[in-house]
Amino acid sequence: MPQPGLIITPSLGLAEEYNSNIFDTATDHQSDFITTITPGILINLSTPSTTGTLSYLPSFNIYAEHSSQNNVAQNLTGSLDSTLLPRTLFLSLRAYATQGSSTGGVPFGGISASPKATLTTTTGFSLQPTFLHHFGDIGTFQLSYALQYSSQSGSSAFAPGANQPYFVPTHALANEGTASFVTGPVLGRFNDILSTIESQQSGTGIYNGAYQYVLTNTLRFAVERRVYIFGTGGYESIFYPSVPEVKINDEIWAIGANLTPGPSTSINVGYGHLQGFNSPFLNATVALNPRTKLAISYSDTLGGSLQFLQYALSNTMVNAVGTPVDTQSGTPVLLINQSLALQTSLVRNAIFSTSLIRTWPRDTLALSFFNQNQKLIANAPGVSGFSQRSWTGSINWTHSLTPLLTAGSYFSYGETNSLAGSSELSPVVAGQLSLTYHLSPTLVGSIVYAVSSSSTAGGTALQNIAIIGLTKTF
Repeated sequence: MPQPGLIITPSLGLAEEYNSNIFDTATDHQSDFITTITPGILINLSTPSTTGTLSYLPSFNIYAEHSSQNNVAQNLTGSLDSTLLPRTLFLSLRAYATQGSSTGGVPFGGISASPKATLTTTTGFSLQPTFLHHFGDIGTFQLSYALQYSSQSGSSAFAPGANQPYFVPTHALANEGTASFVTGPVLGRFNDILSTIESQQSGTGIYNGAYQYVLTNTLRFAVERRVYIFGTGGYESIFYPSVPEVKINDEIWAIGANLTPGPSTSINVGYGHLQGFNSPFLNATVALNPRTKLAISYSDTLGGSLQFLQYALSNTMVNAVGTPVDTQSGTPVLLINQSLALQTSLVRNAIFSTSLIRTWPRDTLALSFFNQNQKLIANAPGVSGFSQRSWTGSINWTHSLTPLLTAGSYFSYGETNSLAGSSELSPVVAGQLSLTYHLSPTLVGSIVYAVSSSSTAGGTALQNIAIIGLTKTF
């Protein structure tokens, strides 16, 4: 938890890296030494009415022999939640920026590097004021407006042999309004939620003129204090100016249950028809014991990569050290999956993830599994696309050797099938060993060795990376 008040922590990082294969190719490996300078700032705000964290760590990467690869990598995370008027008016802000690769094939977690020609920068910002009015035991009315801006920049990317790109720089501005009324205890064990969502988009590609209107009514029944079942019915109208155009005018329905058997355990599971197709859904956080937490989720949604980013941002916050975490489980959140190619087409995006985190006084062990399946629905004008999928299992262990020295290890194995790399299901492997030593309360040194292997159009690319770094906080 951040300390009360406003704390601003500037920092400066300096690292020297050796990379055995800077272009991440299967043949003609070229190595280089890379100097990375990372100025940073971490802002933590904690007051009775407002909590927030902003972390900005741009990295200036300077190559010793291949100066054409010099670049600046953006790394920004931020969240702020404020009560402007008690029980009445609230404000939420979110910000995110990261650098990735348009070709995908990047190992899940760990450390790897991509050539400058494939680098992309993804950014997302949102501002959401919310108004609440309570009508005693009758219910609560909520009115919310969200302004969301997202963009992806970089060079256009082509699959081998294709004459149209699968990725082009794009941006989207969404104006979204929601209104809902939730009944109070006046209905006893029953609870009713009537809600409507109106979202209009402008920008490029599939976002230029896209819209979504949704009206739903959900009736819930409390079987007992910690268990309720629910049923949802409604109607939706969705449009994307894709090729071909996608128009969905359809009924909505869903059934499910919610269980909260303990203060740290919540399970929401069901099955329904939304966005034109049937799908199950699951979001569960289970405290197996005071030191062990299990998180499981499954979602299946229609949209583009910028919309998926905004969906994820709306359900995350940033912890005190600048890491995006799920608002319910508190587990770290992967906002962009770099094992898949970055596309600007319309896809159906199914994600299953699970993680098990166990802590001891001097150790933390995290096991995770992540599976993503993107089915191409339609292309943006002038852009080609393809279906792709990947899965990854990983293990992350940290151990405090002394109060000042920490060792870490990471290993992941998965498979990826994407026309941007290999048309077959191909292995992606990453491993990492690290030592972190606190030379003083404000100076931290680190040594990292990482190895990764991934599939490319020409075969398997292997990278060996060694990094020595120092970070000074002020």
